[in-house]
Amino acid sequence: MESDSINIEVSLAQDAPQSSSLLQGRSLMVGNSPPSKRTGFEEDNVQYKKSRKSIAREERYEYDKNLLRRAVEDAGINAFGAVFVEVWALNEDGTKLQRPEGGHWMDPAFWRSLPDDELMEEASSLDRNAGDCSPGVGLAGTLFEESSASSGRVHWRQIKSLMDDPFVQAEAERRMERLYRIGLGLVATVPFSFQDQRGIVLYYSRKTAKIDRLRSKINERYLIGAADLIGASFAIHKSREEAAEMRRQMFREAVQKVKKDFKNNRSGLGPRLESLVLDREVLRKYKEEQARLEEEEQGTWGPPRVDKAIANLGRNVVSFGKWCLRRVDTSRKKWGGAHLLGPPRQSIGDCTFCFVGVFLAML
Repeated sequence: MESDSINIEVSLAQDAPQSSSLLQGRSLMVGNSPPSKRTGFEEDNVQYKKSRKSIAREERYEYDKNLLRRAVEDAGINAFGAVFVEVWALNEDGTKLQRPEGGHWMDPAFWRSLPDDELMEEASSLDRNAGDCSPGVGLAGTLFEESSASSGRVHWRQIKSLMDDPFVQAEAERRMERLYRIGLGLVATVPFSFQDQRGIVLYYSRKTAKIDRLRSKINERYLIGAADLIGASFAIHKSREEAAEMRRQMFREAVQKVKKDFKNNRSGLGPRLESLVLDREVLRKYKEEQARLEEEEQGTWGPPRVDKAIANLGRNVVSFGKWCLRRVDTSRKKWGGAHLLGPPRQSIGDCTFCFVGVFLAML
């Protein structure tokens, strides 16, 4: 018994500093004088809210990325002869084509069938990495311009013919030569356009693929449908973000309105939460009073307020100024061009033919 009491006293003595620090921390949270900085609990709460927002944002991003990846993978698996699929989307300024994350797929059987490790590493690099390009430049930019001017939905080209065309501006990555080196010879381009989101889907096939089956009506119909699904999967993320932001804004406005109503107590009814819940008559009068106050603020019960009109005018001026700045910035980017070199020089024979057949004929 004595040993037990001694152990209890020792444990209490050891726990005393901890309990005193705990009480001191609680007194700081509630305490007589407010601390100059946030307490640990408040900082943890803020960090928790931030982490929840970031986690939700990352989850939406992963969902959109996986949605696009599944659509691209399904298109490549079911399309005849397709061993590599890419999605290229035009940015908001209209100056760059970008391959979104999850917008590519390569057939594992095609990758394993390459003869040596060097070509396998080259194919893996083409599948993983793709730099931005301007419309009309490189493979994706050239096919984007050609498909926009084409009458059909499916535009077929041979990669070798694009490489030999002197008017095709090659990009710095030399993707055309690298794709041709690993055994890809044909590419089908299908454009898509959904909710101001434009782009193309590229279906690559082997050099030895049967062209009659590739260009059959059944296969081309599937290529078009798969491209539409891919375009919708890519375009929906912007609409989803706008809808989520609208719901968050409505929730914030509702919370601020409730806080303002309970704080100001302008109606003179003195509503409390329990009275609003239990007394329907008080709730009805409160709603009527709030409706009347809103109508007064909107100017239906009297002459319009001058300060409100000035505030609206100021907002319109600021909005118009932002619109002008966006137009000037977009024009500046377009005037800058793509900062690329011109097409390669022609031979003397070609120059002579153009001089005689075009310049002299026009005279």
